[in-house]
Amino acid sequence: MRAISVLFAVTMLVTSCTTTSIHDAPPQAQPIITMLEAIMGNNIDLLKSVLIDSQLDDFNAEPDRDDGLKELERQMLNAYGTTNLDLNAFRYEYKGNDAAGQVVFTYKGKHTDSIDVVKDGLSWKISSGTKGFN
Repeated sequence: MRAISVLFAVTMLVTSCTTTSIHDAPPQAQPIITMLEAIMGNNIDLLKSVLIDSQLDDFNAEPDRDDGLKELERQMLNAYGTTNLDLNAFRYEYKGNDAAGQVVFTYKGKHTDSIDVVKDGLSWKISSGTKGFN
């Protein structure tokens, strides 16, 4: 749980980044969008599909989850101060190059976080936990 719990470290940041919605998000944001969908839909296999090998190894080394991803969902809802996470309320910005970088994502204009991503073949994958709202 440690590796994935890091994905949801909580503090706050106000930012003036220009971001795009889920529909206009850069391709580098797709693994973050998929991660959020996987957690909210309690779909472990979908979450695993967007992790690079080292993150996947950490995830697989954790004890079995009797409740799937429900604990992560609870942590996310608590972090964002809501009982119903609106995936369309996120905005995304990519900072990096063609091989690696960071996706900054903001929820309802006030909760901002970032995750490192890398190009893995033709797709982008999550390469680190979140930086936390800082």
